Amino acid sequence: MKAATPTRKKLPKVKEPLQERSKETRRKIIDAGRELFAEIGFDETTTHLIAERSGLSVGGLYAHFRNKEELFLHILEQRSEEIYQLTRECIDTIQKRDMPLNEGLDYYFNTMYKAHIRHGRLNVEMDKFTRMNPLAQEIHDSWENKEMDAAGEWLSQYAKAAGVGDRDAAMVVMGRATHEVFHYLYKNRDRVDEKKVLGSLILMFKRFLRVSD
Repeated sequence: MKAATPTRKKLPKVKEPLQERSKETRRKIIDAGRELFAEIGFDETTTHLIAERSGLSVGGLYAHFRNKEELFLHILEQRSEEIYQLTRECIDTIQKRDMPLNEGLDYYFNTMYKAHIRHGRLNVEMDKFTRMNPLAQEIHDSWENKEMDAAGEWLSQYAKAAGVGDRDAAMVVMGRATHEVFHYLYKNRDRVDEKKVLGSLILMFKRFLRVSD
C-alpha cells in the first residue's frame, strides 16, 4: 500500500520576474548561490559574496530574494526536483531496455551515485541545512517520498519473485542506506575504495531482494 505523502508548507512567496532580463538576473543569483554554497558552505556564504559573484549590488539581490536562507531553500527545492527527475529517467531507461532486476539495480545505483558525486558538496550542505531548518526538512522529505514512490512502483513488479513482503519497508531501507553511503563516499572519497563500497551497497540490496547474479 502506498504511503501517504504528508502535506508540507510552501516556500516563501518569491515574485517571478516577467521580463527576460530579470529572469536572467535571477538565474545568475541562483547559479552564484549554488556555486558558493558548494565551494565554501552555507555558513560562510554571505549575500555580499553572492551579489558580487552575480555581478549585482546587494540591493539588486534583495529585489529577488530576501536573504541567503530563502535563496538556499529555493536551491534545495530545485536540486531535490532534479534528483527526483533523474530517478524517474533512470527507472524509465531500465524499463525501456527491459533490464532484469539484477542488471537494473546495478544501473540504478551507479547512475544515482554519479549524479550525487557531481554535486557532492552541495548535497552535503543541503543535508546539514535540513537538520536545522524545519521547512528545509519538509522540502527534502517531500521530494524523497516521491523518489521512493517511483522506485517502489518499479520494484513492485518484482516483489513476489524477490520475496518482498512490505514494499514500503524495502523503500525505507533503499532510501536511507543509499543516502548514508553516498554521503560517506563523498566525505571519504580520497580514503576509501568507492567501487568496493558501492558494490557492497548494491550487493546488500540484492540480497535483501533475494536477487542472484
